[in-house]
Amino acid sequence: QRYRGRSEAEDLFYYYAFANYKLKDYTSAGYHFKNFADTYPNSARTEECRYMSAYCAYLESPNSTLDQTNTLASIDKLQLFINLYPKSTRVAEASKLIQNLRDRLEVKSYANAKLYLTIGDYKSAVIAFRNSMRDFPDSKYSEEMEYLTIQAQYMYAKNSLETKQEERFGEGVTAYNEFVERYPSSQYVKQAEAYKRQCESGIQNVKRYLANVDNEQKAYKKQLDQEKTKQVQATQDIKTP
Repeated sequence: QRYRGRSEAEDLFYYYAFANYKLKDYTSAGYHFKNFADTYPNSARTEECRYMSAYCAYLESPNSTLDQTNTLASIDKLQLFINLYPKSTRVAEASKLIQNLRDRLEVKSYANAKLYLTIGDYKSAVIAFRNSMRDFPDSKYSEEMEYLTIQAQYMYAKNSLETKQEERFGEGVTAYNEFVERYPSSQYVKQAEAYKRQCESGIQNVKRYLANVDNEQKAYKKQLDQEKTKQVQATQDIKTP
């Protein structure tokens, strides 16, 4: 209280934030660095404290196997620093930290999609692989994920109701065509071709199956109509004197 409004207060505020940082209490340090910047917007230390607040958030970001909510928040804070101080000497380092965080998100997205495939949730796997490739178009996992999309789509179609299989096997063939167009020399081409052939075979098999079902239904309906006609005729014969 006795330092409020005096130059010593700014020093105490600043050193207290760094004391928490040195103690590796990054949550408290980040809070106090931000509070300093908000309280002393015209201080020569404001830029540094804005950066340190974002850096503390970066240090608290979990590894790629855990929930990435804090990672997204850290990216936002670092990007805000860059927007506020585009000419700062710390911009290059902030950009590097953002890329590191995005790499974690990329790994998390890839791992989640593969997990769906592993546990047999093929529909979710297809969606997750496509979302990951959309969110990270330059991912180092793109080629593998596009191949795994074919595998997941085939398994999804195979385990679908017969009335849905033709369309879903067809989507597997489409996924294969897109894959070989993008990666004609891929190490996964042979495996992808095998899934494509199975999709094509699946289409033919389900067409035959549905045609047989349709023929059986028509035959059954015809039989019912014939029996109904016989019953009507028998009733008329009884009524005839």
